[in-house]
Amino acid sequence: MTEEKAKNPRIATLKNIRLSFTNSLEEAKATVADGVPKHGCNIILEKDKPEYEANKAAVIAALEAVGEEKWQNKDKYKIIASKKPDRVQFRKGELYTNGDGDIYKGYEGNMVVTVYGPGGSKKPQRPKIMDRRKNWIWNPEKGAKNVGEILDVCYSGTYADAKVEFYPSDQGGDGIFTACHLI
Repeated sequence: MTEEKAKNPRIATLKNIRLSFTNSLEEAKATVADGVPKHGCNIILEKDKPEYEANKAAVIAALEAVGEEKWQNKDKYKIIASKKPDRVQFRKGELYTNGDGDIYKGYEGNMVVTVYGPGGSKKPQRPKIMDRRKNWIWNPEKGAKNVGEILDVCYSGTYADAKVEFYPSDQGGDGIFTACHLI
């Protein structure tokens, strides 16, 4: 008899989401001056997609689990987001603007999860990546290291599924951040 692995309540499995700013999935980039280069992208939850409500509910459930576990307050993410929106990696699309203050195309009216690969700032890694046929593009444990194919599969605007873990941090103030395990 096999024992079923307990579901981690801090992980949200998101379906039919749109990827944006995917270039750092191939080559790690720092997000702040003198920051550690990381692999990541933005995940857009589009309101007009049938999966929107389920995806949003999965993210909120994960955020509440983090708040309950770390601060014994499931609504902690709301408190943090109201004071410092950049300390919660789930925000309204209208908060994502270019240097001129214009909202990025496709972000308005939608919700966005900013994700980075697992390992945080100490040991940043690239998330595991599969193509639409479920063939590994990037999974060193399985011998798949096809870096040159990453942007052929994960380009801005493409639709994908993703497995995202939310975790707490009190470094630099309270915050809830992400580790994307699989795209």
